[in-house]
Amino acid sequence: INNLFPENLGEDAAHTQGLTEPNEESWKSKKPLGITSTKSGYLQYVDQPSILSFAEEKDIVIELIYRPGDFLVKDDIIMHVHGFSGAVHEFKSVFQSFFIIGKTRTPQQDAEYSIHQMVEIASRALSPGVNDPYTAMACIDNLTAALSHLATLKFPSRFRYDEHSKLRVVTDALTFEGMLDAAYNSIRQYAKGNPAVLIRLMESMTTVYRFTRTSSQKSAVKKHVDILLRLAEQDLKEPEDLKDLKKRVVDFG
Repeated sequence: INNLFPENLGEDAAHTQGLTEPNEESWKSKKPLGITSTKSGYLQYVDQPSILSFAEEKDIVIELIYRPGDFLVKDDIIMHVHGFSGAVHEFKSVFQSFFIIGKTRTPQQDAEYSIHQMVEIASRALSPGVNDPYTAMACIDNLTAALSHLATLKFPSRFRYDEHSKLRVVTDALTFEGMLDAAYNSIRQYAKGNPAVLIRLMESMTTVYRFTRTSSQKSAVKKHVDILLRLAEQDLKEPEDLKDLKKRVVDFG
């Protein structure tokens, strides 16, 4: 996380995030050139410095459809090239060389990789054959620490500019809300019927909320709180268990 998100979210950045995105009409072509994947597999690495350099050299805008960690299917479009006037067969291999595709996910550029690893452990611990809620709660505690830290970091913009401030690359960037979804959705679904784990999930969300800095972050956490409350009201048969869970929501007002 520290390697992929090296910049803290200062007050100025917190207030200006998302306010300077360029209008799509200013960079999108009506008929962009589509570059396809050479094989099926997980996108492990994207050479963004080379992409930016090539886009500046050819005076084009490159739109990346996928990000590291996504599964690619052979011959599916993985990149759109806007404003390109050259012969596609001359540069198709160059475009494709910007990607490394492999059989498994790796943590090098995939910030969600370790999140999914922790979620997988928790989900297996909550399976009927294992029924180990304490391992699941330990995973939730570790996810809480990671998500709380992420709330203090500045997520990179989708848009990359050259040294002349001209748009060159549009990425499928990670978002704080997406990281929350990756951490909470599966565990919440597997935790159905387990009051202790549901309560620990609510404690996690309350803790993460205290670290949020922007309105979009707060809304993203509140979304998961609302989902968990609805699940608990339907699932928890013991009134005291539901009352105990709702006590954790006090910080949300």
